[in-house]
Amino acid sequence: MTIALITCLSITISSADNTAIEFSSNTTLADLLEYAQHHNPGLISEQEQIEAAGERVSSAGALPDPVLTYGHFITPVETRLGPQERKFSLMQKLPWLQKLSLKRKAARQSVTLAELKKEHRRQDLFYRIKTAFFELRYLLNAERLTAENIVLFDQLTHVVRAAYGGGNASQAAMLRIQIEIEMLKTSREQLIDMRNAQTGRINALLSRDIDTPIHINEEISSSPASMAVIESDHLSQTASELQALLTANNPGLNMTRTKLDLAQTKVNLAGKSYFPDLSLGVHFIQTGDAIDPSMPDSGRDPLLATVSFGLPIWPGNHSAVKEEAKHLRAAARSAQKDRQNELFAELEAARAIWLSAKRQVALYRDNIIPLAQQAYEVTAAAFAADQVSYTDLIEAQRSLLMTRLTMWRAITDLESSQAKLELLIGSAEF
Repeated sequence: MTIALITCLSITISSADNTAIEFSSNTTLADLLEYAQHHNPGLISEQEQIEAAGERVSSAGALPDPVLTYGHFITPVETRLGPQERKFSLMQKLPWLQKLSLKRKAARQSVTLAELKKEHRRQDLFYRIKTAFFELRYLLNAERLTAENIVLFDQLTHVVRAAYGGGNASQAAMLRIQIEIEMLKTSREQLIDMRNAQTGRINALLSRDIDTPIHINEEISSSPASMAVIESDHLSQTASELQALLTANNPGLNMTRTKLDLAQTKVNLAGKSYFPDLSLGVHFIQTGDAIDPSMPDSGRDPLLATVSFGLPIWPGNHSAVKEEAKHLRAAARSAQKDRQNELFAELEAARAIWLSAKRQVALYRDNIIPLAQQAYEVTAAAFAADQVSYTDLIEAQRSLLMTRLTMWRAITDLESSQAKLELLIGSAEF
């Protein structure tokens, strides 16, 4: 019972720090996505950027630090009450109305921008892991189908060798079969190399050692009929409906909107540069005793309150700041429109690939593969009855292999295009 439970677990989480995860032989796509979400250095970096942006919010709305000034009269100023010896001043600058609130708003928008950037990176990471996982599964199935064909050709070798010994088959037949076997073995070696490279790509996205093995459940990797994506129609909306989802949910497009909002806030803030800032001050002057100590208020220290305003008398400086902000706002607006156009084009291309792959999967699953399987069985039976040649059997076997590989390639293209559509409409989840 305990062994069975352990075998069914797809991941094992270390009780010490909850981060040491090992994948079992039943690794699923959800396992990889969950692991990447907590270990990918890019996502961790984006989270640190969010934290840094959050720290700037409180400081953005704070008053400037007050200024404390100390002055010492090298030559004391003689007054009726005594010589002025030292001066202490404390000044506090008060920005014009709404300046601080606009700075705080801009800081909050920067936090939103950082959050959207992380979400955009997360969904893009999920998309890359999904496509790599689908490709890895294709390579595993191609490798499995190729190995099965090698076994079949080995069996055919024994049959032809026996016929050759009895004088019923030529040496050319033996050589032809050996050539087919060698070609299949070479293809399998190439598939193994490609599988290792794909595994390394996934491990890089997970921030693991490149050589760490990834084992996909055998049932998942060899049963296309069990894949819900083949029958899925949750992306069967019209092009305009998908565009609406993209416009509302795509993180990249939402980033351009937030950049535009931030640019507008900076324009508003630049408009406030024409208004003067207020400074309040308190000055304390330390005074020594008067020449005549009996004089009333001798040595009294005066206290002075001041109010000062900046004078924005050089309009060129302020207008330049505002015009710069306006140009940046216009640039953000154009960038938003440009990005939207690009995403709409990507959406249309991904949708076309998805529809084509879905039709192809249905065609191969329902028609071509059953026909290829039937053709192979009929040819094999005819070969056993000496009604067809070995070349007919080889061709039927090769045709069946190619149709199965094409079926898996279509499934991979379907799932990858679906992942692309989900990325574009902002729903790239587990």
